[in-house]
Amino acid sequence: MATTILPAEKDPMGAAIYDYFTHHKADRLRVFSSQFEEDEIPVKELFRTIQSMPALERTALEMATGRILDVGAGSGCHVLALQAMKKEVCAIERKKQHQLEAAR
Repeated sequence: MATTILPAEKDPMGAAIYDYFTHHKADRLRVFSSQFEEDEIPVKELFRTIQSMPALERTALEMATGRILDVGAGSGCHVLALQAMKKEVCAIERKKQHQLEAAR
């Protein structure tokens, strides 16, 4: 099965993660969804540590048990937090540029 990497103009999230990780260049992403109002996300938030995550997010990570699979791991911040908690976790990310953080 062939894997196709989307070009940056069709994958703004992937491009922003890559730019921030490699150059600390990306600023904000504007998010549009039919499920909530338009929002802006500072790209550095995608690289947050567990200490800077909201309480609900930290609680969800703390409650995770067993073998954990993070599908669509993005920058890898959840995987890194789970590993720091000594939990067994595996990350899957199709976008090659996202795999940079998860690998570190």
